[in-house]
Amino acid sequence: DAYDGVCCDACCPAKLGPTDIQLAAFKRTKRTTMMDEVGPVPAPLETMRAAIVSKYINEDGELEKDAIKIVAGKISKPNLRTVTGQWRRPLRRRRMLVRVLACSLSPRDALAMTGDIAPIRSRIPYVPGTDICGVVEEVGVGVRDFMIGDIVVANTGRVPTGGLAEFVVVDADRVALKPEKVDPLSAAACPSAGAAAVYAMDYVFEGDRVLVLGGGGGVGGSCVQLARIKGASYVASTSRQRTLVRRLGADTVVNYMREDWWEKEEFVKDPFDVIIDCVGLPGSYDKSANVLKMGHGGGRFVDIAGDSNRPPDISSWFRGLPPRGPRPNPLALCGSALPRYRRIQTTRLGDEIAMVLRLLRDEKLVVVLHNSGSFPFTTYGVQDAVRVVGSRHAHGKVVVAVCTDPRFYIN
Repeated sequence: DAYDGVCCDACCPAKLGPTDIQLAAFKRTKRTTMMDEVGPVPAPLETMRAAIVSKYINEDGELEKDAIKIVAGKISKPNLRTVTGQWRRPLRRRRMLVRVLACSLSPRDALAMTGDIAPIRSRIPYVPGTDICGVVEEVGVGVRDFMIGDIVVANTGRVPTGGLAEFVVVDADRVALKPEKVDPLSAAACPSAGAAAVYAMDYVFEGDRVLVLGGGGGVGGSCVQLARIKGASYVASTSRQRTLVRRLGADTVVNYMREDWWEKEEFVKDPFDVIIDCVGLPGSYDKSANVLKMGHGGGRFVDIAGDSNRPPDISSWFRGLPPRGPRPNPLALCGSALPRYRRIQTTRLGDEIAMVLRLLRDEKLVVVLHNSGSFPFTTYGVQDAVRVVGSRHAHGKVVVAVCTDPRFYIN
């Protein structure tokens, strides 16, 4: 049966029955795990809750009734078994069972929920979500870098599924330890967004004039901050959140509801070296020719979100290809008439995640959460989160707090 709740049953001690396994506290000289501080973590139960997508949504994030809802039941049920796709006992080699604390959603998750992008489409019903922060419950053979009780940050894989559930199985190669100074909500927001922003900086050099489209979002906010760190002489951004984006380091913030960035006189007279697109609205690349330096060695258009004005039979597939880091767009025309086009995708492997977490730990990067908080792990909470992501008007990263037990938020 579907029901709403604030916290997961599995992490409320008062609701737990007797368990067959009591996990001892582990000690390591290099680091202290969460279990050293809060005691044994209960073994996984045979039932769990998960957000189930039973109907595809449209690109604007509009939902039909019961398209997404929280379902509780036995893990053996077909709709809940899809939460991992690899739920076996014992776990497969280099797999880890993680109790999810928080899961962040991105435009890529919304694209997958439409069912229009073949490489990232999942057969319904399925569990959405890909970037998570959680507690290691079990480790499979060959896992040496992590142990039971570690709080980790992970990506579930190329197809964004499995994260919006109380438990998920992840590949150890897509996992990194969460630093003590980073809270779980911010940590869950960083694997995809932070890595994409870091890769985009490969095309930003000291003294460049940079325009970030969508600086109020999770990826855009990171790009504004990192562009300043790279030494950009001038950073502009489009957003309705003027105060927030200025605080992140932007010199000028254009309210896209009131004026068009590609026709702004100031930008036309003094064009940019780099435009970073974190929104993906139709025609952004073509419009950039008005405000981006042209010719050989001129401006760079760095596309993170994907330009939806491309031919659907090719562009849709391109937007869902397996991530392999920065690469040129095969559709971009050669020559000096158009700016150079670069498409950014990340591998989301553990070393990339760890790199972004170090920036958060050292306070060189601040993760902005939508409305400075998280969405509850309820049917209505998850539906609201999907609507915000699908609208492409999120003011920061959209994060769902799957477990709110304060024991798991000890830093």
